[in-house]
Amino acid sequence: MFKWHTIGHAVQGRGREDARPPIECQDKIDPSEPTTYNPSEMAIIALADGAGSAKFSHLGAEETLKVVTQDLHENFTRYTNMEHPGEVSSAILGRVMQTLQELSIQKTNALQRDKSDIEGIFQAILEEVQAIQNW
Repeated sequence: MFKWHTIGHAVQGRGREDARPPIECQDKIDPSEPTTYNPSEMAIIALADGAGSAKFSHLGAEETLKVVTQDLHENFTRYTNMEHPGEVSSAILGRVMQTLQELSIQKTNALQRDKSDIEGIFQAILEEVQAIQNW
């Protein structure tokens, strides 16, 4: 048995660093924790290059890596026994798309709650300012 560790580094492009506000680096590596590796088992090496034009692609790249590495770990034997490689791609992409859609809904709902909270705070401030003006 060997102890494997994830080592990686992503370099953010200069154009991203100079943007105002700065744009987070979209490149991601497999975020898995160190695991014990048995040489008779498989090792998965994964990386993702998020779409620089998409505001939240860093979240998609990270989530995609989690889904793909977990799916490959759990279904590797089934995938290697499939007759057509396209079936493997479709199965993995289906899981990725479902997960990204769920993540999108979660983030949208969180942003909606934050927006509602901020609107409530501004409304309370406005009421206080009006009360002071009327006083």
